[in-house]
Amino acid sequence: MTKFQIALFSVILFAGCLLRILFLDRFPSGINQDEAFAGYEAICLMRTGADSFGYHLPVYLTTWGSGMNALASYLMIPWIALFGNNIWCVRIPQAILGSIALAACFFLVKKVTSDNKAALVSMFVLAINPWHFMMSRWGLESNMAPHFMLFATLFFCIGVEKPKFLILSAISYGLSLYCYALYWPFAAITIFLQLVYLVIIKKFKFNRYYLISGVILFLMAMPLMLFLLVNKGYIGTVSTPFFTAPKLIEFRGSEFSFEGMGDKFKNIMDIIISQNDGLIWNVIPKYGIFYKFGLPFVALGLVYLIKEFIKKCRKKELSYEMFILIQIVVSFLIASMTYTNINRANYLFIPLTICMGLGIYSISTLFSKEVVKNNFLIVGLGIMLCFFCSFADYYFTDYAREIGYYFSYGVDDAIKFADTLDTEIFVTSSINYSKVMFLTAVDSKEYRDTVQYKNYPSMYLDIYGYGKYHFVDQGYEINPNYVYVVNKGEADMFSRLGFETKDFGNYTVCYFDLENGGILLGHWSY
Repeated sequence: MTKFQIALFSVILFAGCLLRILFLDRFPSGINQDEAFAGYEAICLMRTGADSFGYHLPVYLTTWGSGMNALASYLMIPWIALFGNNIWCVRIPQAILGSIALAACFFLVKKVTSDNKAALVSMFVLAINPWHFMMSRWGLESNMAPHFMLFATLFFCIGVEKPKFLILSAISYGLSLYCYALYWPFAAITIFLQLVYLVIIKKFKFNRYYLISGVILFLMAMPLMLFLLVNKGYIGTVSTPFFTAPKLIEFRGSEFSFEGMGDKFKNIMDIIISQNDGLIWNVIPKYGIFYKFGLPFVALGLVYLIKEFIKKCRKKELSYEMFILIQIVVSFLIASMTYTNINRANYLFIPLTICMGLGIYSISTLFSKEVVKNNFLIVGLGIMLCFFCSFADYYFTDYAREIGYYFSYGVDDAIKFADTLDTEIFVTSSINYSKVMFLTAVDSKEYRDTVQYKNYPSMYLDIYGYGKYHFVDQGYEINPNYVYVVNKGEADMFSRLGFETKDFGNYTVCYFDLENGGILLGHWSY
């Protein structure tokens, strides 16, 4: 790399890291129910070594009744231990992985193309990609998986020539399995096809590192194999000093099947073409996954990979392009076996974003003069940077207000304030109970002893309340002895009845002031 390229790499990496890490507790506004439950499980694991359902070091969390991937919660533990149960600690592991992914993207594309410019373009495109920027800034546990798959692919490509790196690839593949259950078949098929390709082109040279890597990956996958056997009913819960394979209340295995593959394939193609799945936490419709202009460049990049693969096949050379193509093919296969959305098909979008970078770069190769190539790239990426500036302005302003409705903007301060008041607390059902559990950091045994379920057993458990917290679907029996956390628009009736009110974002805490008149007796229905 030239000094200029090293400087450009450093600028992209530094800026990309800042954009993913700064103000994590404020943007996106509020907290999602899944990241909140993952954070609560991290608290339970940190305190007792068991999850909220009492399973010791579970390989899969029983969260919600039908479970949640576990690795995110384990990665949150050191941050929560240092800084407490705040939103920033829930999101920082994902933001760090998203930042490291920028460097991994550069080194992977450089390995594939042997071209620093192509690598820098792809890194830049990933750094300002709307989908990757958004998914790096909130703590959905399954969104960690694409990053570990990217690391695994990079180390596998390096490991073909330097076998020691196969160990790092195996570890990365193994970690991806604990991020997202759909990566179980995805990783297995991908690894199998990669090895088949190496055998076909006679580049597979078995040595101790393949054996060590295989053993490592098997040992990392074995607890999840036991987990599947437990939840398919073949064996009982497996509990060891090192991990537990728990029996879930309900198992979602039927969501993944060969039935209706045509409709499921159409579904994922509709999402890619429209660049929208209707879920505001996954995509801003105005900008899409790759920006609205990005899809033709993705297609060009895919063509570029195929052409380079064919060219190297004719020369009987190893094509690293094949490893990215394998991931794309397997991604569409897996997406065709389950009805999906953007976060459920997250394995697809880093390879496609790399294609977008290669598509832009491939156009520059059509020019014969180096100066013209460079000017094209500067102008093209400059235009993209302008679109990103527009996107970032929207993300940190209008979008922050929009997502605040879904992520309960102000809930952290509202619940933490209400929790200081020593009485029964009634919470609007628009605040999911997982958010209250995380923000109050309730003792897991107390939670299990006091929780009242609405629909046990169920795939998606809901509760009436636990401890001093009660969740209200409709109507309040207003008692001046109690505290209420309500939507801001519901606070007027409490004010008219003499309650003090304190606003926190979209919510209001209503209570009687202990120092001015104390808690009153009696109650009213409203």
